[in-house]
Amino acid sequence: MPFCPACGKPVDANVVFCPSCGYNMQSVGQGVPLPGGAPPMSMPMTRVRPTGVTILAILQMLGGVLVFLLGIAAVSVAGMTSTLSTYGYGYLAGAIGVVGGVIMVIGLIGIVFGYGLWKGMSWAWWATLIFSILGALGSLVALPSGIVGLLIEAAIIYYLTRPGVRQYFRK
Repeated sequence: MPFCPACGKPVDANVVFCPSCGYNMQSVGQGVPLPGGAPPMSMPMTRVRPTGVTILAILQMLGGVLVFLLGIAAVSVAGMTSTLSTYGYGYLAGAIGVVGGVIMVIGLIGIVFGYGLWKGMSWAWWATLIFSILGALGSLVALPSGIVGLLIEAAIIYYLTRPGVRQYFRK
């Protein structure tokens, strides 16, 4: 049984539109017949981003922005603590600055991953799947307190492997 590429629900092979979301099930090059026997018009097939992918992408980008801002705050703290060098603790300000820079880079990577999810890029699907698996393994190590994280990561892994989502990412 085929699946709708937009919502991932099973559909009958002979339907024109998905009964769940209304997606046009006609493939590229095939036309939709017009009333009155007019010849069919060619309709290009457009990829529709699944709602769950939109939510994941937005959350990923927002998380990246927040992490980036945290890095900026750490670098700012490092600048303010540079006066500690007069007391022999200058290395502390440098360490805080380096950590802040690393945190900023991690935030930028999160923003790029979110953008990749938004655009349906294959590498973003793989990266999200790999990091979700790693997150689930980390949550397993932290059981019982990691149960919420484990459930969230398991839900993301399950969702990313649904046929409609995989098709959006051309998997």
